[in-house]
This record gives sequence, C-alpha cells and structure tokens, in this order.
Amino acid sequence: MADILKHLDLPLQAETVDGCTIYTVNEGDLVACFSPGITDKVVAAMADKSPLRVLFRDACFKEDAQKNQYLRAVQVILGLG
Repeated sequence: MADILKHLDLPLQAETVDGCTIYTVNEGDLVACFSPGITDKVVAAMADKSPLRVLFRDACFKEDAQKNQYLRAVQVILGLG
C-alpha cells in the first residue's frame, strides 16, 4: 500500500455503482470503496477489475457477518480462497 501512496501521480478513476463510489488506482493496482451500505453489485464490480489490492472502510458494512461474506466472495473471485 505504501508503494502506491508514494506515487500520487498515478491515474485515478472513480465510478458509481448502486450509489457507491468505487475508486481505481493505476488500472487496478488498488480498488477501494469507502461508501456506507455497499451491495453485492459493488463488490462484484470491484472484483471484476481483478485488482492487486482491495480496500474497504469498516463503515461500508452493516455488520461483521456481511463484511466476512463480501471479503470471502472477493477472495474466491480473485482465486485467493
């Protein structure tokens, strides 16, 4: 993560899915969402980018069970679990 933050001139794209903003840094080196109330569509859109790193804010999730479910889904989609 620190490597990405050293290069503040990397391309940044933002898109909105289901009312949540998804940020993509350097064409997928990092994909992040900080919006509350993320949905399955948001997680799927993030995973479709095949990111090297995924970042969520804890407040994105209504409860821990939802967070665990989405994190497992992203791992499976990316072939990590």
